[in-house]
Amino acid sequence: MFRDSLARGKVLRILITGTPGVGKTVISKALAERLGYDYINLAELATQRNLIEGYDEERKSFIVNVNGLNKLLKEELKSRDNFIIDTHLVEAVPLEVIDLVVVLRAHPKLIRERLEKRNYPPIKVRENVEVEVLDYLLINSISRFGESRVFEVDTTGKSVEEVVSEIVEAMDNPKRRKKGFVNWIEQLEREGVLEEYLSA
Repeated sequence: MFRDSLARGKVLRILITGTPGVGKTVISKALAERLGYDYINLAELATQRNLIEGYDEERKSFIVNVNGLNKLLKEELKSRDNFIIDTHLVEAVPLEVIDLVVVLRAHPKLIRERLEKRNYPPIKVRENVEVEVLDYLLINSISRFGESRVFEVDTTGKSVEEVVSEIVEAMDNPKRRKKGFVNWIEQLEREGVLEEYLSA
């Protein structure tokens, strides 16, 4: 159904964001393959274009030149269509090059487990779990791009194919673009573990 709408000239420039560990990269690549869109990983692009400002020893991560990346994307994407950007750095993405923002969500327990498997430093695991619990990337995305361009998908317990299908359906049907339904604070309170996830 969506390929038919593409044939009618429908073009979408998509940003997929979410807390590290939520599945952005695997889902972005699968969606790009399904739609025939270009896939752009901002972390890789920043490295390729020498837009790294330094290295955070405590968090074991590179510091990206956000302003430089923003300028680069503004110039290189202004005349391009049919692409998917994969990043948690929403502030690096120019407003004018994005039609739709998908915020991927996952239960904080999954985030923690996945980041620990990647051998993230404890401080980085804790910070990213808190980012997910507190809806930081959803709030930041809405603040930057506006409510009409943003929706969220809870990936918890779903296969990559299921998540991709959910995104495709939402792309073609605005009524399926929902947000505000994920409430980890409420769920973690019910599970009796909220304090653990906000102070771990």
